[in-house]
Amino acid sequence: MKRILLDTSFILPILGISVSKEVDESSLKISKYELYISRFSILESLRIIIRLLRRGVEIPISEIEYRLKALVESNRFKITVENSKILSDALKIYLLGHNDLIDCLLYSTAINLNLQFLTIDEEFRRFIKRVGLKDVTITLQDIL
Repeated sequence: MKRILLDTSFILPILGISVSKEVDESSLKISKYELYISRFSILESLRIIIRLLRRGVEIPISEIEYRLKALVESNRFKITVENSKILSDALKIYLLGHNDLIDCLLYSTAINLNLQFLTIDEEFRRFIKRVGLKDVTITLQDIL
């Protein structure tokens, strides 16, 4: 069974935040895999929700609270535990020129925990290839 770390884009729909039709509808399609989430993605999701709230988007906080609880406390997702190697590897990737630290942390987590990293971020995928890092990224098309 494939072990897949979800990028933040796949956590947002679980929290009720639409990303795209393809991503929003992907949860049933990827449910057959062993799915992992990172606390860094949860943090980034909260940052996105706060940004939307500040822009005036109405988001029921009680719904977010309910969905966060289900996300974190259900047995559906395994939450990754990052160690110092994951953190230092993420820093090295950042210093190679990718300026999104969350991407670097998630990629480093996937590499170090032997997971595949499901993302829609084509720019990050190109960066991985350009700098010669091991490509553990996958897209929805790769697993559907």
